[in-house]
Amino acid sequence: MHSGLNSGQKRRGAARAQTLRALAAFWGLGLLAVASACQSTPAQEFRGVVKIGLVAPFSGPEWSAGYEALFAVRAAINRWNLEDRGRGLRADLVAEDDRSTAEFGRLQAEKLASDPRIVATIGHPSWASLSAAVPVYRQAGLALVNYWVPAVPTDGPVYYLVPPWSRFETFAAQRLRSPGRLVVVFDPNSCPWVGPGHGASGAFPVTYVGSGLHLTGRLPAAEGVLICADGLTTARWASTLGQAGPPLGPLFLGPPAYSASLGSLLGPTRAAALVPTWKLPADETRAFEAAFREAGGGNPGPAAVAAYQAARLVLRAVEQAAAAGAWPNRDRVRAVLGTLNPEEAVGRAEVGLAGPSP
Repeated sequence: MHSGLNSGQKRRGAARAQTLRALAAFWGLGLLAVASACQSTPAQEFRGVVKIGLVAPFSGPEWSAGYEALFAVRAAINRWNLEDRGRGLRADLVAEDDRSTAEFGRLQAEKLASDPRIVATIGHPSWASLSAAVPVYRQAGLALVNYWVPAVPTDGPVYYLVPPWSRFETFAAQRLRSPGRLVVVFDPNSCPWVGPGHGASGAFPVTYVGSGLHLTGRLPAAEGVLICADGLTTARWASTLGQAGPPLGPLFLGPPAYSASLGSLLGPTRAAALVPTWKLPADETRAFEAAFREAGGGNPGPAAVAAYQAARLVLRAVEQAAAAGAWPNRDRVRAVLGTLNPEEAVGRAEVGLAGPSP
C-alpha cells in the first residue's frame, strides 16, 4: 500500500518545486542575457573584413624570398588586427604564387582583381610578373605596392618603395677597391630600368653590357661588375665571371637576384647581393621579428623587411580610408596611397648588402 504524502509534505514539495522553477527561470534568463551580450558586443564593434592581396613566388628558384614576404605580410596584418588599428575592421591575407613568370603574374592579378573585397595588393617582385599584372590592376582600379623592383615611371596604380637603380650603381661604385670603371651586365627583359640614361648620370664611369653573350672573356676592363638579371641567369653569369679571376674586381648582384638559395647556386663564386634596406627603430625591429616568427618564419631576411614595409604602408592607407566610419574600398585606399609619402609613413629605403662584401 502506497503510504502517499501528507498535506505538509505536499506544500513543502510544491514550494520547493516553485523555487526551483524560479531559479531555473532566473538562470535561464541570465544565461540568455550573457549569450545575447556576447553576440551583440562584437556586432556593435565589428565592421567587417577587408582583404589584402600578396603575389610572390612560392615555387621555382625564388621560392624562399616569396615565403619571406608571406610571413612578413602576415606578421604586419596580425599586428594590425591585434592592435585594432582598423577600429572594428579586420584584415585578411590572400596570397597567390606567381612563380616569377608573366603568365602566372597576370593570372594571379586577375584572380585578385575579381574579388571586390580585396582593396590593395602587395608584391610581384619580378619584372616579368609585374609588367604582365599592371594592366589588370589598372583596369580594376586596384592599387599595388611593390617592394622589390627599383622605382620606374608608371601610369598605373603602382607604388614603389625601392630606390631607383642609380642608387644601386652608386652603392656598388663606392665600394670599388679603387676609383675606376663599373661594368653593369644586365638582361633587358628582366631589368628594363638599367642602361644609359637610367644610371648615376655621369657621377663615375659606367659601361653597360646588355647581353650575357659578352661574358666569355670580352668584358671591358673594370674595377667592379654589377649584374642585374633573374636569379638563375645571375647565378650562371656570376659563375662565368668568377672563373675569369680577380682582375674583374668585386662582383655585385642586383635586387632581382636575391634569395636565400642564391649562395648554393653561386658555388665558390664570391659575390654580394644589393638589396633595399630599412633602418627600423629598435622597438619596431623587436616587434617585427617576434610577429614574423609567430607568423611561421624564422630569421627575417631582406625580402621580409621589404614586404613588411609594403604591408605597413597598405594598412596605413586602409586606416585612413576607414576614418570617420567610411568603408575602405579600392577607390578610397588607392586615393590615400596617392597622397602618402612612403618615406614619412614607413621610412626611407636605402641600399644595402645581403651577404659578405666580395
